[in-house]
Amino acid sequence: MAKKIEEIEEIKEIEDMINKYNIVLNVYIVHCSDFKDRKTLMEENKVIFEKMGIELKWNYIEKYKIAELKENIQEITKNIKLEKTGLEDYDQLLENLHLNQLSNIYNHLEALSEIKKHYNEYKDTKQLYLVLEDDVFVMNTIDKLMPELIDKLIENQVKFDMLFFGIPIVIGQKNEEKLKNDVKLSDNITLNYSRQYLKYLPSCDSYMINPEILNNDELYKELNKVKFTFNFELSYIIEKFNLKTYYTAPHFMLDGSKMGVIPSSINLNNIHIYSNEFMEMVNILNLSDEEFITNQDKYEKEFNTHYEKLKVYNNPDVLHLNAILHNKMKKHETALNIFKHAHDRYQQMPSNITNESNFIIDYVKTYEKLQ
Repeated sequence: MAKKIEEIEEIKEIEDMINKYNIVLNVYIVHCSDFKDRKTLMEENKVIFEKMGIELKWNYIEKYKIAELKENIQEITKNIKLEKTGLEDYDQLLENLHLNQLSNIYNHLEALSEIKKHYNEYKDTKQLYLVLEDDVFVMNTIDKLMPELIDKLIENQVKFDMLFFGIPIVIGQKNEEKLKNDVKLSDNITLNYSRQYLKYLPSCDSYMINPEILNNDELYKELNKVKFTFNFELSYIIEKFNLKTYYTAPHFMLDGSKMGVIPSSINLNNIHIYSNEFMEMVNILNLSDEEFITNQDKYEKEFNTHYEKLKVYNNPDVLHLNAILHNKMKKHETALNIFKHAHDRYQQMPSNITNESNFIIDYVKTYEKLQ
């Protein structure tokens, strides 16, 4: 009973915190309607957001469908100019973009266009704008952390251009200069000044944006030049226009495909950088053949310990690693069967594998070994 009273008091405290500002949180979900399961996920996320006690406007941005883009590909490609930027670090990222990537990019741009339009119509500083991708995984602490963050941003008049919620980078000892640029909002939340820790954003699954920057004509024009995947596009814009951007510590959300919970619909080669188990498996596979063979029993056991924790998801990216392990152990027949199963899984899901994907290249090489 005491615990129940405590929970009620905590909820009331959160509601009081937010209601004093009459804030409206406008959420724009970048969604490709070809992938219906993801809408189900986002509706579940909406329930979590509603617990915050913030007035919520939930908007799906799903204008650009893959099938329709494919029908109009000639017209679409006229607007894609992989022109060099003059910044070598970014020019090396220029590459042909696939339909799934284009759907994601154009829906992000549509979300920002809607935000710009809404802001210029109402000019209301009590409106906040949040963009989410449809595979975002929401942490179970968000219903308390997001209201606290909004409260402290307003109370301390913290200015930002963009604020990212899904970058789980652990930072060691900070020097005085870095501490000066970061913002400690409370005992629970710090805003890390992103440009001093990151050159490239690892993802853009969840970010709040100051709509004023979209009224910068030069910036907005540059943003709409389709040339990079969207995380790299935002990274480029942040650097080129010297934007003031932060990411939250701790993270409030995560890119589900980089956790391995949801297959990626964008990346040709999806590395689960937010999964410790996955990355440990990659490290084992990257060992030299000599080192692996010398200690094969040890490494096979370690790999299988990690694999057992992930196989419940039946994720084809993980199956791919298991197939590579069996190739490394010269068990090519078993590897080929695993590749076949993984390929079936990719076909059932919103994946983006092509002949350029490492999966297909490895699959073909395995088949050739048995000829």
